[in-house]
Amino acid sequence: MESNKEDAFKCVKIAETAMLQGDAEKAERFLKKAIRLYPLPRAQELLDLIVIKKTGSKIPSKSKMESPVHTESSPIDYTPEQVEAVRKILSCKDYYKILGLSRDVDGSDIKKAYRKLALQFHPDKNKAPRAAEAFKSYRECV
Repeated sequence: MESNKEDAFKCVKIAETAMLQGDAEKAERFLKKAIRLYPLPRAQELLDLIVIKKTGSKIPSKSKMESPVHTESSPIDYTPEQVEAVRKILSCKDYYKILGLSRDVDGSDIKKAYRKLALQFHPDKNKAPRAAEAFKSYRECV
């Protein structure tokens, strides 16, 4: 996913250059590609700006309330709590902290905590960005 992030930044740069040159279609195309690769807030802002210029109207308040990771083609199927939990898992480097346990627990408690997280973070159950990465990081705990 990180390589997609770098490519998304490149697409945003190309789109910014195209906007400066007055080529709105090219800019829009690259911004949509950037959002598909990795949902950058800057890409969404620029795309909204292009839409405003095209239509000559303001963006409806509904789309301002949507999160920046939402695109027209893919509905949101995860909660902010799932995103926060994924971020928390990825920020932990200690396996015990990932599992939410102290260092003096026995093996059965570790397995119980692992199973609980497996149900919560399995990529089939959690569609939040980087959930698969979080699943892999704590899978190494056992």
